[in-house]
Amino acid sequence: MSVPLALRTIPSLTAVRLQPGGDAAGVVYPYHIGDGTQSNHWNDLQVGDALAKNVTTDAQAGGGTIDYETLLEIGPDAIAVRIRGEITDEYFRENVVSHMEGHDVASQLRAVKEGRVVYGGLTYQGPTIHLFQLERAAQGLYPDAFGDEPLFDRGA
Repeated sequence: MSVPLALRTIPSLTAVRLQPGGDAAGVVYPYHIGDGTQSNHWNDLQVGDALAKNVTTDAQAGGGTIDYETLLEIGPDAIAVRIRGEITDEYFRENVVSHMEGHDVASQLRAVKEGRVVYGGLTYQGPTIHLFQLERAAQGLYPDAFGDEPLFDRGA
């Protein structure tokens, strides 16, 4: 029998949501964890917005890019990477996590060192997608608390 999400003890984390800028130098587009549906799973896990706490402008609100040096100053506990399209775990590991682990500056980020670079999920989500994204985020950020067990009933 699994312990309900609300009863599990999980540490408070701050995270940054970002989208790679396609630049090997480590330029990324920052996205805030806000009130919209794209942030529901982060809000349910009570993940704080490290970008907002550091007065970084959201890319969708006219902000530009930031680099890994800026992320190092911000010091997020976790990094949620936003990528468009269908993303497999293998693709994410090979193209995002491995790049950050091998980058001179990104590899110094606490989130990278502690294995808390996770797929940020889809921008638009309804209730079903939300459940899958909540499960994936919980397991990615808190593997000791959530492991690989399903967090919701997939039955009819």
